[in-house]
Amino acid sequence: MKKRRVRNFTAYDAAYLEVALRENIALVTVDEQLHRAASAEGLAVL
Repeated sequence: MKKRRVRNFTAYDAAYLEVALRENIALVTVDEQLHRAASAEGLAVL
């Protein structure tokens, strides 16, 4: 299991990010913090 950087997210945001990472799918969000985190993890963000 890959170590992830600890971030200050709601449980929902953390879950969305984790699912996108596990499934290697793009994340759709308007939340700037979540957008930055997904981009930092190498995910496409729409």
